[in-house]
Amino acid sequence: MGFSHLLVMPNQNLSKTLLAELIERWNCEKKAFELPPGEIKATLMDIALILGIRVTGEPVVLTDEPFSELEKVYGSSSQNRQITVASLERRLQSLSMVTNEEFIRTFILFIFGALLFPNADGTIDSRYLYFLKDLDKVPHFAWGEAVLRDLYFWLDRRKRETVEYMGSCLIFLQIWSYEHIDIARPIFQGSKLSFPRACRWKNSTSYTRQWFTTKFENLKEKQIIWQLKPTAEESNIDFVRELLEAEKDNLEALSTSNHLLRNDAVSDVIKLEESEDIVGELLEAQKDNLNLPTSQLSPTIASIENEDSLRTRNQILEKQNLELKKEVDFLRKENQNLRSQLSSVGNLADRLERILFDGDVNKEKEETSTNSVP
Repeated sequence: MGFSHLLVMPNQNLSKTLLAELIERWNCEKKAFELPPGEIKATLMDIALILGIRVTGEPVVLTDEPFSELEKVYGSSSQNRQITVASLERRLQSLSMVTNEEFIRTFILFIFGALLFPNADGTIDSRYLYFLKDLDKVPHFAWGEAVLRDLYFWLDRRKRETVEYMGSCLIFLQIWSYEHIDIARPIFQGSKLSFPRACRWKNSTSYTRQWFTTKFENLKEKQIIWQLKPTAEESNIDFVRELLEAEKDNLEALSTSNHLLRNDAVSDVIKLEESEDIVGELLEAQKDNLNLPTSQLSPTIASIENEDSLRTRNQILEKQNLELKKEVDFLRKENQNLRSQLSSVGNLADRLERILFDGDVNKEKEETSTNSVP
């Protein structure tokens, strides 16, 4: 079903003071934790490596589906659509002698309520049963992506509404901190179970909130691992490999998109330069008209225009001249902006190409190193 790695995770006591410090540093707009050396985010790769569950596939999105008979069977109601984790535990005990679809479905829902998607009041949203109706489809959903999205939801809510208790997969957030930040890391597990990475760490020593605040305020960049990278062994796990391939595809697509954007920007700059030349020619023509003596005007016009009409004509030409100058200034600014965007796009595309190139080079080095081992 895709949750087998969760079964080997050791019991972890939540460090409330560590979690409180992390939550305090959460930025709702940037979806990142603000640390003195910089901002750091929790990613899909973090979920895959720490929890060992799939993060790609069909999305898990709770919608206003009609209240189902299956929800009713599990004790939910159409008013609140919640199921208590305690009732799921009792249900599992009553089904302990039988391993059938009902037991499997109940066990998965229990994992959701106790670990992956818990609410702050000890309940689980009964709408998750919609994704458990057909157990054959369960492994194809992006459960890890849903866990990360649920964590973001609760972090935002805790920060904006100052709720007393918080739901979501807090054990992931705690292990994420151990993996990324060298503060209060517990003893590294010496067991052979190295995956998921939640198996690496023993329980942490308890510290006060002030201790954590001081440590985080004095945090240095060398104490941070900004991005987790899978080992060669982890890269061979199917859902980690799928994520790596998806990330590479996204980078290549972004690189292609930026090349197209750069070409469009070049075209726009050329068009603006052509427009600027045309306006410049018009200005010169207007200037020549303003400087023409009366004797050089058309004989017909000269014969019927008196001094007042010529003055009016000159005023009109001066006004047009001023408007054309404004248009030239505007076009020049647009030209400068497009040139700036073109430069930025070019730099981004070059960086992406270097990332892709470095990734391919590193991969080749790893393969060469592997093949050279006797």
